[in-house]
Amino acid sequence: MSQPRARWPSHDALVTIVRPWLNTRRWFPAGNDSAIAVVSYWEHIIPYVSNDAARTYVLSTDQGYVQLPLVCTLNCPTPEQGFITKYGEMYLADGPAHPAWITSWFHEATLDSFAPAFLKAQRVHATKFPLSPHVLSGEQSNTSVLFSIASQRMILKVYRVLCAGLHPDLELGAALAAAKWPHISPPVAHSLICFPQHNGTENTALGALMCPFIPDATDGFTYFVDLARRRIDPFPAAERLGKVTADMHRELCSALGHSEAVDPLTLSRRITSELALTVQEVPQLDTDLYEKLQGLIDPLCDMTDIPVLMRIHGDYHLGQTLLADRWYIVDFEGEPLRPIDQRRRPDLALRDVAGMLRSFSYAQAQALRQEDAYSVSATHSHWITQATRGFLQGYMQGKSLRSSEETLLKVLILEKAAYELRYEYRMRPEWLSIPLDALRNLTENKPSQNSDRNYTF
Repeated sequence: MSQPRARWPSHDALVTIVRPWLNTRRWFPAGNDSAIAVVSYWEHIIPYVSNDAARTYVLSTDQGYVQLPLVCTLNCPTPEQGFITKYGEMYLADGPAHPAWITSWFHEATLDSFAPAFLKAQRVHATKFPLSPHVLSGEQSNTSVLFSIASQRMILKVYRVLCAGLHPDLELGAALAAAKWPHISPPVAHSLICFPQHNGTENTALGALMCPFIPDATDGFTYFVDLARRRIDPFPAAERLGKVTADMHRELCSALGHSEAVDPLTLSRRITSELALTVQEVPQLDTDLYEKLQGLIDPLCDMTDIPVLMRIHGDYHLGQTLLADRWYIVDFEGEPLRPIDQRRRPDLALRDVAGMLRSFSYAQAQALRQEDAYSVSATHSHWITQATRGFLQGYMQGKSLRSSEETLLKVLILEKAAYELRYEYRMRPEWLSIPLDALRNLTENKPSQNSDRNYTF
C-alpha cells in the first residue's frame, strides 16, 4: 500500500498554525495583532516521485501582501529544511528551504533570455537537485537561497513582501545584462505572482528571481568592515568601487535614458518631506536638530545647475556589492520601505553616491563595535575620510566636485540618513545612533577651503 499523501489544513487553520512562526520573521511586516487572511494560493507540481505537497500562498496583512511558500510533508523536516511546525501527523516547512518547493519553482519558472543552455536542458529531467538548498542568513525583507543545478550554483531571491508592478530588480538587471555589463550576475529565471487586492482588482508582482552565484566573493560590507577593523587604508578599494559605480550609471543612462532636471523647489520639498516624516516618528530627532537640518535644505531652492534625472540603483550601499575577481553590484530592488512606483522613478545619480558614503560610516561603526569601542567620533575618523575621498576620486575620475555638487550631495546624505533613522527606529534600535550622529555631524561640518577637501560630510 502506498503512503498517504500530505494534506493541507484549511485556510483559517493554516493562518493560526503559521502565525507564531511568522511573528519571528524579520521580513514579516505585520504586528502580532494584525489581521491575516489567505487571498490566493496555487499548487506546485513536484517533478519527482514524492508524498510531499508544495504550495505558494498569498496572505493579506494590514501592511500589504506577503508571499508564503510552503511544503506539507509526512516526514519531519530538519531546521535546515525549513521546519515550521507539526499539525496532526503532518509537518509544515518553509518552501525556500525545502528541496520540493525549490525544484518545483525551477521547473515552473520563466527562463530569461540570458539563461544558459544547460538550464533549459535540466528542465527536461524531472530529478532533484544534487545539493539541498541553503537559506542565507541576514535577510531582512526577502529570502535568498543557494542551491545547485547541474553542479552550477544559483542564488534564488524570494520576495516575501509582494509589490505589484514591474519590479526594478528584474527591470534594471535585465537592462544591464542586455548591455553585457560585466559587473552583475544576470537574471536567468523568474516567476510572477497574480493576486487579488482588497478593491477587487488583480495585480501581478515579481515572486522570485534567480541569478548565477558569484564564486569566491566577499560582500562589500564585510570587506570594508575588515579593512576598518585592521586599520587598513580603504582608499584603493573605495576608488575602484567608485569607478564601477560611475560606469553603472553610464550604462543605466544609456539603456534607459534620462529625464529633465528636477525643479530645485520640488527637490527641496522632497527632502523636507523625508525629514518631516522622520521627526514625526523618531523622538530622538529633536526640534533644535531638525531646524538646523532644515537650514541645510533651504539653499537648494536657489540652485540653477541640478543634474538630469535617470534610473539609479536606489538602495546603494556596501551590502549590495560583492568583491571577487572584480566588483559586482547586486539587488536592484530599491529601498524596501518605499512603494514600487517611487523606486522606479528617475532620480539623481548622486543619490546612489550618498547611499554608499553613508555605508562607509556603518562599516566603520561595525568594526568599532566588534572591538567594543564604538563612539560617536566614528563618522569623523580618518578612515571614513579616506573611504569617502577614494570613492569620490574613482566616481569623478579624478575631478573635484563642484561647489554646487558638494552642496547637493550633502543634502542627499541628509535625506539618506533621515531614512536610515526611521528604518533603525523600526527595525534595529541598537543602530539608531549611527544615522543620528551623521545628522548631527552634517550640521557641524564646515567645508574645507583648500582644494583637497576632506569630504567627511
